[in-house]
Amino acid sequence: MQQKNFLGQPAFYGGVILGVLLVLIAGLVAELVFSSQTQSASMPTPQSGNVTIDINQQALDLGMQLALKQVQPQLPFTITGISTNLRAGDEVDVTINGQPILGVTPAAIIKLSPVVASDGSLDFRVQQVQLSNLNLSLGSAVDQAIEQAINQQFSSYGRGDLVNGLHYQLVNVHTTTNSLILSAQLTSD
Repeated sequence: MQQKNFLGQPAFYGGVILGVLLVLIAGLVAELVFSSQTQSASMPTPQSGNVTIDINQQALDLGMQLALKQVQPQLPFTITGISTNLRAGDEVDVTINGQPILGVTPAAIIKLSPVVASDGSLDFRVQQVQLSNLNLSLGSAVDQAIEQAINQQFSSYGRGDLVNGLHYQLVNVHTTTNSLILSAQLTSD
């Protein structure tokens, strides 16, 4: 039987090529694993940031409608419509239109001032309530009921969770002619 040279065998060269490929693949995998651990350790995770919430006039109208339906029994007329008028700075005027009484259409204009309360919640403070077309006044108890109903409606805007581990806290509020702008600080666990 004739002996063949081991280096002359095709299986030898196939094994060498396969071995080199395995070493290269193992090296690439090791590089990916170690480089991803190094990158994540070197990039600091932010602990806070800011977010702005823009509530447009239509959304504000809807919230006011839901809130003021709660005080309907305390008003001297039946509400037929509610709209808001935003003024730049810190004023929201809410107009409540009523069902006509003896041919006269009553209306109330509520001047609100949105603020961030000391506990970080969104607060609408009633500055003035004017009734038009009626010779009546609502009184401070109704003003307080209106303020309370509106603040309950918008209470969830003060703070909350955006996603698991990311929280926001209201820090500022102002109005433009188109929107109620809420600024909040984000924090992570």
